Amino acid sequence: MAHFWIPKLIDAGPCWGALPLGGSAYEFIDVDPFVRRVELPAATAGGEMLLRANGDAATAQWLLVVPPGDKLWVNGREVLLGAHLLADRDEMRFPNGRRLFFCTERLPRVIPFPGAAHEIFCSRCRNPIVKDSLAVECPGCASWSHQTGDLPCWNYPGTNHCALCDQSNDPDAGFRWAPESPSHEN
Repeated sequence: MAHFWIPKLIDAGPCWGALPLGGSAYEFIDVDPFVRRVELPAATAGGEMLLRANGDAATAQWLLVVPPGDKLWVNGREVLLGAHLLADRDEMRFPNGRRLFFCTERLPRVIPFPGAAHEIFCSRCRNPIVKDSLAVECPGCASWSHQTGDLPCWNYPGTNHCALCDQSNDPDAGFRWAPESPSHEN
């Protein structure tokens, strides 16, 4: 699921926190966490917005909408013509100096296997994965692995990554990428 990296101030100093984007529309506000989920068409008019352009929460593309006269920069370039399709690791900078980073990285999750048009085989044991059985889709390579009591293929004992790529299978590993530590911001 896509998320924003937003600046946080904790006892240890400034850092970044991940804010998942599970809805379909967001507006930007002046208070922490700087992003607020809204329902369309009830969203307030006049400010910058982020809209899910297509797909579900896991595969969506996100459109940044900037009203005429407002200024907002993505990766150091002003958003022109009122819209910008965000990509992984895009930096957004607002006129007040606030920065947010957009990220499409997903964390591995154990979910019921949704099934597919053709048979899918586990990347570790090579046996078929049955619809609705617990499994993990690797965020790195999109392969599937069993993750049941009898078939713990994703978190297979003695392993530390996906059977087909270097994606960590540690459930506490967190995101692979985060922005550099921020200086204290607004």
